[in-house]
Amino acid sequence: VKEEKDTGQVEHIRNVEMEKIASSRDEALKAQKDARATLMVEVNASRDEQIRQRKTLENRMREVEAIEVRRDAMEQEKQKEKERIEKARKTQETVDNMLMNKRTVEDKLKEHAKEKQRQYLLHKQIT
Repeated sequence: VKEEKDTGQVEHIRNVEMEKIASSRDEALKAQKDARATLMVEVNASRDEQIRQRKTLENRMREVEAIEVRRDAMEQEKQKEKERIEKARKTQETVDNMLMNKRTVEDKLKEHAKEKQRQYLLHKQIT
């Protein structure tokens, strides 16, 4: 009976110790689970921040690209306008040159006609 009592006490002590071990193991697992959950919250927050920063950067890059495209388009328009002005200037220069040549030819023709008239009158006076 004493042996049974001792065995019962040992069994009781063993059960108490096993409960302590199980309890400490459960607490350690819970602490790991809580730490993992906290870490996941931090990781997710970090990912969200990275995504937000990447989107912000992409938006800025799109804005810069749009500005560059508009600037390039404006530069092209300026270049086209310069070319149009230069073409118009050259065309006007050609027209002016042609008009000057026409006047020169007309003046020479008038001069030639005057000379012919002078020679005709001189010939008429002589004859």
